[in-house]
Amino acid sequence: MSAALDRLRELVEPPEGVVGYDWSATEKELGLRLPEDFTQLVDTYGCVLFGDTFRPYHPDPQHPWVDLATCTSEMRENLDVPIEYPPESIPAGVTIDDPSAFVSWGGSDSGDYFLWHTGSPNPDEWTIVLTDLYPAQWYFYSGSVSELLVDWLTHRIRPPQLPKYFDRDERLGGTANRAEFFDPAAPDGEVVRTVYIDA
Repeated sequence: MSAALDRLRELVEPPEGVVGYDWSATEKELGLRLPEDFTQLVDTYGCVLFGDTFRPYHPDPQHPWVDLATCTSEMRENLDVPIEYPPESIPAGVTIDDPSAFVSWGGSDSGDYFLWHTGSPNPDEWTIVLTDLYPAQWYFYSGSVSELLVDWLTHRIRPPQLPKYFDRDERLGGTANRAEFFDPAAPDGEVVRTVYIDA
């Protein structure tokens, strides 16, 4: 388990009794191995919404709204890549004009995309991309999903680095200080537990 995931566990207490997922079918469908930090994170937290913003996906074909492979397929069909984007703002090795180069690791209830750019053969080196509904606003993050969540929850990254939408101090009137755990099989994805974040 990574140091960042250990730190996230300190900030957000994981639920008990989460059964890890079988990632093999998802990775076979994508033709890619997923970052180990991410699979460990999801196997630790299950179906969760961090800070009313970040919902990591997992293998669940029966519930396509949280299924990583299904959400990736839909993202590739619908992603609006910027027609013009300042080249100096794009990390080395990242291309933004090919939706098939991206995998969707999560999303928000407002339709935002949380992606990896899969340009590196080592999935633990994939660049994270956050973009809201306006394709001109793309944010690139070099690090794991656990590192991103820790940095966001502890205010290490915030606007103007991120679009204002991701400002956790303003997010839906302060609801960014909680994590909600869901049962995807329940009607409307019922919240079964809420944990308040110590950050």
